[in-house]
Amino acid sequence: MNITILLSFLVMKFTLVLMTLNEIQGCKKIIPRINKSLFSQLLAIDGGSQDGTIEYLKSNGFEVVVQEKKYSFFQKYFFRQKLVDAYRYGLEYCKNEYVVMPFTPDNNMIPEKLPNLIEKIKEGYDLVCVSRYKDGARSFDDNILTSFGNKLFTNLVNFFFNGNFTDVLGGYKCIKKEIFNKMGINKNNMRISVQTQLAIGCIRNNLKYCDIPGDEPKRMHGESSVKPFIHGLWELIVIFEACLKKNLYKFRK
Repeated sequence: MNITILLSFLVMKFTLVLMTLNEIQGCKKIIPRINKSLFSQLLAIDGGSQDGTIEYLKSNGFEVVVQEKKYSFFQKYFFRQKLVDAYRYGLEYCKNEYVVMPFTPDNNMIPEKLPNLIEKIKEGYDLVCVSRYKDGARSFDDNILTSFGNKLFTNLVNFFFNGNFTDVLGGYKCIKKEIFNKMGINKNNMRISVQTQLAIGCIRNNLKYCDIPGDEPKRMHGESSVKPFIHGLWELIVIFEACLKKNLYKFRK
């Protein structure tokens, strides 16, 4: 390996971004299992927790950014605006070249997969995803509808854009931060379906990406905010918009 490339890998720095809202019980169970030595920045984007989550995060070395903005029912229900803005905050406050985002402490993401993500990125990948459907991995949080939707949209992206993803909608990812800006995915056009936007952009820009297998355990606390029909419609809009606009998500010069 070229010595310059080797040295760059040795100094690679990573940020872990948690997204939380009143998840003190989940944090107490998940955060002790996180290998903090993998990250030079621990960041939490919190939706305004009132149960001690913020204090617990700070006591465990996390920088906490609280979302002060108020959202209407329409914004939360149809657009998941709070989630999209959490991505924006995460990118704004991330100090490093690579970011694991979003990591959630609701038990859906296995902390022990974090070293595998980092290791794979260090092989030279721009995006690595923990896939719930690769090599025998499975989601224990899926129902019939969400399982069908996840696989449908993954197949649509692969079919229309010639990709080889196994889990486009999976949120457990490590990615090179600059990719968002280069693809033009920002506060003006970031959607609920940001994962699909990233997947299409990776394919269109011939980036190096891959999936690694990892189960999605059953959620411990809280309920999923996914509305299958409404959010599925957004996925279709993003996919077919990209089909019509051949330069969408292509790197900007």
